[in-house]
Amino acid sequence: MLKDIFTKRQDSFIPSFSLRGKVYRYLSIKLILFINRIWHSHRSSKDINRDSIKKVLIIHPQMAGDNVVATPMIRNLAKQLRRAKISFLTKGYSHAVLSGNPYITDYLFYDEKEEKSFLNWIKMIKRLRKEHFDCVIDTQHQFSTIRRSLIPFLSGARYRVGFWRSKGFRGVFNTHEALYNSDKHGAYLFMDLIKAIGIDIIDEQFEVYFKKQDVEAVSRMLKDAGLTDEDLIIGLHTGNVNKVKLWTEEKFAAVGDALVNLYGAHIILTGSAQDLPYLELLSSRMKHKPLILAGKTTLPQLSALISRLDLLISIDTISIHIAAATDTPTVGIYGKTYIYKWVPWNKQKQVIITGYHRCAGCWLGDYFDRIIPIDTKTNICTLDYACIKDIPVDEVLDAAGELLRKHSVKIHSIVL
Repeated sequence: MLKDIFTKRQDSFIPSFSLRGKVYRYLSIKLILFINRIWHSHRSSKDINRDSIKKVLIIHPQMAGDNVVATPMIRNLAKQLRRAKISFLTKGYSHAVLSGNPYITDYLFYDEKEEKSFLNWIKMIKRLRKEHFDCVIDTQHQFSTIRRSLIPFLSGARYRVGFWRSKGFRGVFNTHEALYNSDKHGAYLFMDLIKAIGIDIIDEQFEVYFKKQDVEAVSRMLKDAGLTDEDLIIGLHTGNVNKVKLWTEEKFAAVGDALVNLYGAHIILTGSAQDLPYLELLSSRMKHKPLILAGKTTLPQLSALISRLDLLISIDTISIHIAAATDTPTVGIYGKTYIYKWVPWNKQKQVIITGYHRCAGCWLGDYFDRIIPIDTKTNICTLDYACIKDIPVDEVLDAAGELLRKHSVKIHSIVL
């Protein structure tokens, strides 16, 4: 049993322990699981009194794209708890994609440094207790520390909703819970949490919010570049920060040039300011120079821009979820990401391309029982992320052509 706990996980999150450290860790996990079983055996199954819920906290310290994935949960919750004020705890940089969301009353910001420092962590707990939340919904689902698992319990909320997992600390102090299933889409997992407290799922649409001034700002950018509503505009969102998701710049450049040659498209490169060096290199490899808007848009403006595109081609990043919310046709290029969990939401207007390697999709939210080609000392893929890098240009172009023929009136006059 001890061997199983410390050898099944193949990622670098398992540090090297001394024998004494391994024994302490093993006994700690056994104690937590024992408490967990006792807690569950005496847990009340009574329904929640909705009228008593005046303040709700959603704990969601995840990436900006995950915030978009959470919007069906937020909307369905707010519409059925009409008297409740909903606070949203998230990472500071990722909340902008939800700015303008009418269902969120205010935002609280999570700093991972507060968790690492015990004193700062205590201060964060005190701040939460002062809010007197009636219900806390914790969307965190990965292997967690005791401190992070204790936040809902120490908040003082009467109702605490989270995921139950058979391994780790998650679910120990929940009053209501949903079973975590790593094969389920993230949006469905989040909605399962509110179903656990009797909330019905009325609709499942993703949402992003942008204002009139965001639309106007995007229109000015396109007009200054000489683009009109009649032009076929295709966005390439290549990413740059997370190398495990990257397709090569040579292949993106080849796709961009081919789209210009085949369909007379105008190519826009989107992203953040951090992506600029990579995008400038990509642009230098293209014969038909693209319009680079990376770093020139806010997240609401990026949403407005993506809503104007005839097609988006993107790796697994926030843009792909924004496209699902704005009903923009999308080609998703996936490698390490587990597609069943984070695939774009708009099935009618999407084509997902993933690697053919057996280990493709190894980046699960649940790392147990997975044999993956990761060097545990360096956390680097021993196959150099071939699952995404080996995806051929022609396959992406075929998918793009399929979506354009189905959903764009601007290519009807073009002979393929």
